Amino acid sequence: MLGATSRLQLLTAIREVSSVPIIMLTALDDEEDKVRGLKMGADDYITKPPSIKELMARIEVQFRRTSRAGTLMPSLPSLIEAGSLTFDDSRHMVTHHGKPVELTPKEFDFLRSLIRRAGRIVSYRTLLQEVWNEASSNVARDVIRVTVHRLRQKLEDGPAKPVLLRIIPGVGVILTAS
Repeated sequence: MLGATSRLQLLTAIREVSSVPIIMLTALDDEEDKVRGLKMGADDYITKPPSIKELMARIEVQFRRTSRAGTLMPSLPSLIEAGSLTFDDSRHMVTHHGKPVELTPKEFDFLRSLIRRAGRIVSYRTLLQEVWNEASSNVARDVIRVTVHRLRQKLEDGPAKPVLLRIIPGVGVILTAS
């Protein structure tokens, strides 16, 4: 059991970077605790012990809400810099060394998916789902390789020796940026 301050600090920290649904499951059943948790950003508040049916119903409600809203991904700051690359999500614009880069909508979405996880490998499956709304595909790796190749041509200083975008064979793609 987290202390009241720790619980609210954790809730606030999550809300600063993500809109992921949060259901507080706690032994604290005081009305003030419930109201405080909801006002701090919780989407729902359940006191222990919940019935499994009620818990599952509340989880399903959150999935319905987020699927209508579109995504469980953390929201991005409007402007992100990664080395010589600047990604401006609010203006749907990317610059390389200060010069605008023309990207297709899929290339932009692909880059957004990578930037959200900069420094971590993003699986082929995740990229397919987020960019092309596909669960799987026989040509998935080829589509991803082609997209990476096109982005390297537009964003890498030396596309033949990529630094920014790397394919990890059999796993996925990583955006490496300081």
